[in-house]
Amino acid sequence: MPAPKIQSNQIEKSAMKRTPLYVKPELKGLIVELMLPRFETLCTIVSTRFVSEEEMANEKDDADDDWWPDYRIYSDKHYMTEMNGLMHLILNGLRGMTNELQTIGLKFQAFILDNFKPDQSAKKVAGANPAEGKEDNLNRYLLAQSLIKDMVNFVTCCSRQCTKLLKQRKAYFDRASETKDTEDRIRLKVFDERSFTELHGRMISLKSFVQDFCNLFESEWNSSDQQDISVISPAKKIST
Repeated sequence: MPAPKIQSNQIEKSAMKRTPLYVKPELKGLIVELMLPRFETLCTIVSTRFVSEEEMANEKDDADDDWWPDYRIYSDKHYMTEMNGLMHLILNGLRGMTNELQTIGLKFQAFILDNFKPDQSAKKVAGANPAEGKEDNLNRYLLAQSLIKDMVNFVTCCSRQCTKLLKQRKAYFDRASETKDTEDRIRLKVFDERSFTELHGRMISLKSFVQDFCNLFESEWNSSDQQDISVISPAKKIST
């Protein structure tokens, strides 16, 4: 049974013009097994909206009711209603992802080393398969490998930034809760709005990266790919 494929929207499909790269079914299965749950979590996170409730607060009849907070986050896919919960949801969604990507990276590097080996008999078919074509095919695999490293760096940066914002928010929240001063509450709201915009944008980008990455590979062997493999040695090109 073929490994499930993350569905791309039409814009992303039209952007992916190049033929998918061949990998062994085991490697393709590992990529989807590890990344599909991450993709689903990211879909849950990016479904979140920042909702102002000022009108609802203004309609309250009881003047003694505390109007704060006059905003919340909302999604029909999770129960979080404030930024502290969303930040923890993001951190939980990112936890362990770098290790999974590094595992995929090691398997992918081993695949390249195993398949792009110098072939002494390649000279016999040099006319039909120019060396430039083989090297171009190898470069595509190396580019995919660099994408894995970029994703590791991106996830690491997102996790660190979210942790930093979570600590900063605690200071804003504690002060606003203690003083109940309007200015302190507004500072917290502004901080939450900015944090939401930043983190939500990063999660949208990461979701697209994961989606495109999973759809980059194919586990069915293509005859032209088979000819392009086993000619150029990547040993000096692959960085560990």
